[in-house]
Amino acid sequence: MATQTDDGSTSREVNSLRKLASTNFTKFAVQVQHVSAEVQMKIIEQLPEFKKLATEAIEKLGNAHETTMHSIEHSEDHVHQGAKEWRDALIAMLDDPSLTLEEKLRITAQIGETVRIQKEVHAENNKAKAALFAKTALSVVGVAGIIVVAITGGKFGMDQGEDA
Repeated sequence: MATQTDDGSTSREVNSLRKLASTNFTKFAVQVQHVSAEVQMKIIEQLPEFKKLATEAIEKLGNAHETTMHSIEHSEDHVHQGAKEWRDALIAMLDDPSLTLEEKLRITAQIGETVRIQKEVHAENNKAKAALFAKTALSVVGVAGIIVVAITGGKFGMDQGEDA
């Protein structure tokens, strides 16, 4: 990225970085480290807008997390409903007086199988939810880290400019 010092070029860089921040915050954070101290200072001057972009990035992560969690829970509900219907049908079959003890034991084993399947699905979904939460938490921490690096990097650049 060019780092010319005339106001037109600097303004273009700041505007370009602002647009990048609104579309890809991670790329923005990387790019902001490679611009002149003057451009970094202009970005820091616009800190309220910068905070807004970071907040929006975290909100987008939160919304994506909620949507995915809802989807996981909704799919699990279908499995539980299917298992319940299967179990209810098997239980109704047990009321048939013409069944032998062996047939009743087989049906009882199938009822146990429905419980095992539900337990397995529930455990897998809990693992998926935990992994998703960890990824979301790391992403939020990453955004916060990017903000800290960008701000401290910019402030360091301003401090260096004052010392010179």
